[in-house]
Amino acid sequence: MIENPGCLNKVVKVQRLNQSNKNNRGFNSEQSWETIKTIRCSIATEESKSIRTAYKSGVIANLDYKIVTCRYFEDLRHSDRLIINNKPFDIEIINNVEEANKEYRIWVKGVNL
Repeated sequence: MIENPGCLNKVVKVQRLNQSNKNNRGFNSEQSWETIKTIRCSIATEESKSIRTAYKSGVIANLDYKIVTCRYFEDLRHSDRLIINNKPFDIEIINNVEEANKEYRIWVKGVNL
Protein backbone atom coordinates (compact mmCIF):
# COMPACT_ATOMS: atom_id res chain seq x y z
CA MET A 1 0.00 0.00 0.00
CA ILE A 2 1.19 3.51 -0.76
CA GLU A 3 2.26 4.83 2.64
CA ASN A 4 3.16 8.37 1.61
CA PRO A 5 1.00 9.96 -1.11
CA GLY A 6 3.76 12.59 -1.55
CA CYS A 7 5.87 9.97 -3.32
CA LEU A 8 3.39 10.06 -6.25
CA ASN A 9 5.19 13.06 -7.71
CA LYS A 10 5.30 12.14 -11.42
CA VAL A 11 2.54 12.66 -13.98
CA VAL A 12 2.01 9.96 -16.59
CA LYS A 13 -0.53 9.65 -19.40
CA VAL A 14 -2.30 6.36 -20.09
CA GLN A 15 -3.03 5.94 -23.80
CA ARG A 16 -5.22 3.45 -25.64
CA LEU A 17 -5.25 2.55 -29.31
CA ASN A 18 -8.40 3.76 -31.08
CA GLN A 19 -9.14 1.28 -33.85
CA SER A 20 -11.25 3.81 -35.79
CA ASN A 21 -8.26 6.15 -36.30
CA LYS A 22 -6.27 4.48 -39.07
CA ASN A 23 -4.21 6.05 -41.81
CA ASN A 24 -5.25 5.96 -45.47
CA ARG A 25 -3.62 2.52 -45.90
CA GLY A 26 -5.56 1.02 -42.99
CA PHE A 27 -2.71 0.84 -40.48
CA ASN A 28 -2.53 2.32 -37.00
CA SER A 29 -0.48 5.49 -36.76
CA GLU A 30 0.81 7.62 -33.90
CA GLN A 31 -2.44 9.61 -34.12
CA SER A 32 -4.35 6.39 -33.34
CA TRP A 33 -3.32 6.61 -29.69
CA GLU A 34 -5.71 8.56 -27.44
CA THR A 35 -5.03 9.69 -23.88
CA ILE A 36 -7.69 8.10 -21.67
CA LYS A 37 -6.35 9.08 -18.25
CA THR A 38 -3.64 11.14 -16.57
CA ILE A 39 -2.31 9.64 -13.35
CA ARG A 40 0.08 10.58 -10.56
CA CYS A 41 2.67 7.94 -9.79
CA SER A 42 6.20 7.13 -8.69
CA ILE A 43 8.72 5.71 -11.15
CA ALA A 44 11.62 3.42 -10.33
CA THR A 45 14.20 1.78 -12.57
CA GLU A 46 13.97 -2.00 -12.91
CA GLU A 47 17.40 -2.87 -11.52
CA SER A 48 17.55 -6.45 -12.79
CA LYS A 49 16.98 -5.34 -16.39
CA SER A 50 17.96 -1.68 -16.30
CA ILE A 51 18.92 -0.72 -19.85
CA ARG A 52 19.60 -3.44 -22.40
CA THR A 53 20.78 -3.17 -25.98
CA ALA A 54 18.81 -4.99 -28.66
CA TYR A 55 19.59 -5.50 -32.34
CA LYS A 56 16.58 -5.72 -34.64
CA SER A 57 16.40 -5.21 -38.39
CA GLY A 58 19.88 -3.69 -38.47
CA VAL A 59 18.99 -1.07 -35.85
CA ILE A 60 20.53 -0.82 -32.40
CA ALA A 61 17.97 0.08 -29.73
CA ASN A 62 18.31 0.56 -25.99
CA LEU A 63 15.45 -0.97 -24.01
CA ASP A 64 14.56 1.00 -20.89
CA TYR A 65 12.62 -0.84 -18.14
CA LYS A 66 10.76 0.97 -15.35
CA ILE A 67 8.34 0.17 -12.52
CA VAL A 68 5.41 2.58 -12.16
CA THR A 69 3.49 2.62 -8.86
CA CYS A 70 0.11 4.37 -8.79
CA ARG A 71 -3.32 4.22 -7.23
CA TYR A 72 -5.74 1.63 -8.58
CA PHE A 73 -8.19 2.67 -11.28
CA GLU A 74 -10.64 0.72 -13.43
CA ASP A 75 -10.04 -0.48 -16.96
CA LEU A 76 -6.27 -0.71 -17.37
CA ARG A 77 -5.27 -3.09 -20.17
CA HIS A 78 -2.02 -4.72 -21.29
CA SER A 79 -2.59 -3.23 -24.75
CA ASP A 80 -2.42 0.31 -23.32
CA ARG A 81 0.79 2.29 -23.09
CA LEU A 82 2.19 4.92 -20.74
CA ILE A 83 3.73 8.23 -21.78
CA ILE A 84 6.59 9.07 -19.41
CA ASN A 85 8.50 12.31 -20.13
CA ASN A 86 6.95 12.40 -23.63
CA LYS A 87 8.28 8.88 -24.45
CA PRO A 88 5.98 5.89 -25.01
CA PHE A 89 6.40 2.80 -22.81
CA ASP A 90 4.65 -0.52 -23.49
CA ILE A 91 3.04 -2.29 -20.54
CA GLU A 92 4.66 -5.65 -19.78
CA ILE A 93 3.12 -6.59 -16.39
CA ILE A 94 0.22 -5.17 -14.39
CA ASN A 95 0.24 -6.12 -10.70
CA ASN A 96 -2.83 -5.27 -8.63
CA VAL A 97 -0.96 -5.37 -5.30
CA GLU A 98 -2.48 -7.98 -2.97
CA GLU A 99 -5.61 -7.93 -5.17
CA ALA A 100 -6.86 -5.15 -2.91
CA ASN A 101 -7.84 -2.71 -5.71
CA LYS A 102 -5.81 0.05 -4.04
CA GLU A 103 -2.47 0.10 -5.82
CA TYR A 104 -0.95 -0.90 -9.15
CA ARG A 105 2.65 -1.81 -9.85
CA ILE A 106 3.15 -1.64 -13.61
CA TRP A 107 6.31 -2.86 -15.34
CA VAL A 108 6.88 -0.99 -18.61
CA LYS A 109 9.41 -1.18 -21.44
CA GLY A 110 10.47 1.70 -23.67
CA VAL A 111 12.72 1.81 -26.72
CA ASN A 112 15.34 4.51 -27.22
CA LEU A 113 16.70 4.52 -30.77
